[in-house]
Amino acid sequence: MAKKGLLDRKIQGAIKPEEKFEEVANGIVEKENISIEENRAARLKKSFKNQKATIKLSSETKKDLDVLKSMEKIKFDYEIIQLLADAYVRNLSTEDQRRFTVLRENS
Repeated sequence: MAKKGLLDRKIQGAIKPEEKFEEVANGIVEKENISIEENRAARLKKSFKNQKATIKLSSETKKDLDVLKSMEKIKFDYEIIQLLADAYVRNLSTEDQRRFTVLRENS
């Protein structure tokens, strides 16, 4: 027997739209009281999904990253980690670089 609610019809209009629209004679014209800056801020909040992961580091490793960031004038940890990974891959043999590329594409 199916669980209650799985086959029930969805109520139309249950989801509120992000932007309000007003219908006019020539079509649909967007009417919004939110300023352009607020829209940009909302988009920026949604676009940083890649920063949800966390990495645990020892205090010594964190100090090393901070020193490298200050030397390279880099603001974010992920940028210096990417710089270190790129430098490591550049120093690999051609066979290991190919293996790295294949493993990266398949994961």
